Amino acid sequence: MLNPPTVIRHSTGGLILAVAILLLPWMAVQPQLAPPGEGGADKYLHMFCFAGLAFVGLWTVRTFVARVVVLASLLLLGAGIEWLQASAPGRQGSWGDLAADAGGLLLALILLRCWPMARNMLIPEVD
Repeated sequence: MLNPPTVIRHSTGGLILAVAILLLPWMAVQPQLAPPGEGGADKYLHMFCFAGLAFVGLWTVRTFVARVVVLASLLLLGAGIEWLQASAPGRQGSWGDLAADAGGLLLALILLRCWPMARNMLIPEVD
């Protein structure tokens, strides 16, 4: 079974997103959890974190409107995290981080679009 039932998809995806939405803002203001800034490592962290969240969110819902809501909500989450970091001692907000978050959302859209083709290449259907 390649496509899980809707209830499993919604509950699993919803749980992952809920935990992330609760933990990420808290983690963002902890100075000891700041990622290393050398070589753009923090930008990659932002991009892949938000790509993962967006992929789960887009996998969870099926309608176009719901997917737009997921992407807009995640972009607002990224902006909120940057605002929190700008106001937290020992941390700083960055437009570059927000751009990396948006890049992660775009990466998730690309991966989701390519997933059926990749799945068919990796798991050929048996007649």
